[in-house]
Amino acid sequence: MFRYLQYSTKRFALGLIFVAASIFLPQSAFGANSYWVGTAGGDWSDENNWASTNPASCTGGGAGVPGAGDTAIFDADCDNNATMDANIDVLGININSGYTGTISPSAAIDITIGTSGFVQAGGTFTSTSGTMTINSGAFNRTGGTFTHNSGTVAFAANSYIGGTITPGTSLTLYNATFSQAIPGDYDSPTYNLAAGFTVAGNLTVENTSDSNTLQVQALTPNSNPTITVNGNLSLPSTPGSSTALYFGSASASYNFTVALAGDLSISDAQANL
Repeated sequence: MFRYLQYSTKRFALGLIFVAASIFLPQSAFGANSYWVGTAGGDWSDENNWASTNPASCTGGGAGVPGAGDTAIFDADCDNNATMDANIDVLGININSGYTGTISPSAAIDITIGTSGFVQAGGTFTSTSGTMTINSGAFNRTGGTFTHNSGTVAFAANSYIGGTITPGTSLTLYNATFSQAIPGDYDSPTYNLAAGFTVAGNLTVENTSDSNTLQVQALTPNSNPTITVNGNLSLPSTPGSSTALYFGSASASYNFTVALAGDLSISDAQANL
């Protein structure tokens, strides 16, 4: 059911009948830092383009390509552009303030980011035309330029929390998804929206867990951020649709607004709007 706070032909605010009972913090994941020191336009997959300690310049490579336990860091000490030439699986990506280069893919790769999340304070990041998945980590953009590149950004909770989404100024994603697939009986993840953003294509919200709920809500009371969806909004039926999906909050102060240009499709019988 909808609680209408403001309404036009395609605009609605989201509220809930229920609220998830509790939030459980996950165990922290710690890994190594990998610093970009590559030549201009160098390949991400070249081990010689990464250093294990913070460099003073684009030197000191050979530390190996960052993996699932590592955070890839770009900072002002090496402003060279980077080419994402193969699938990426890292704990986090951190683009520091002062980095002025461009990080872009050479093909429709998949980018997987863990609990350290995606952090951008500088530079230009061109996402993949494939899928960029952030697994139970934050999306924290306070500067720089993010280009969507006609791909999908998937906020995918696979731990006991979702994450905070800080989109920064004028963020546009092409397609976006909120989902979770945590097995077993655990507390359920929540995605908190620090501000609004635009989805140029379609937004999908789905809960594929067999026992845990998923919730999306505003981070700050009475902030009422707006997600503008130029395509369709879909809440599909999934194998986990026997458990609840909350797209909004039971408390009016944590509601957010969706400005929808396309169609609304709800096939999940446990969806609460």
